[in-house]
Amino acid sequence: MLFRSTDAGAWEVRTTERPSPKLRVRAGDDLSKNYILASYKKNQVLIQGWLPGKRVKELGREEFDGVWTATVDELYSIVDLPGEVAFGDEVQIWASHRSV
Repeated sequence: MLFRSTDAGAWEVRTTERPSPKLRVRAGDDLSKNYILASYKKNQVLIQGWLPGKRVKELGREEFDGVWTATVDELYSIVDLPGEVAFGDEVQIWASHRSV
């Protein structure tokens, strides 16, 4: 299996078109990285949230052999990304979601 560098800076991005999205990490993934879950339909993308890979595995929900999952309700909010990620030049958060 070929592994590539991270998807977005130090972040891995997982995408799904499933109606009930789950964040999945696999035994071969680097669990020290953070994973963002984005769901999409046609040309619309919704960032569901994020979790450290290690945390996904700690939840203990092994869907298949060597594949652990986290539900959308278990993900950290995208507004809880570290400041340099959430408010850097590459990522823009809607002003209505920022803390005042």
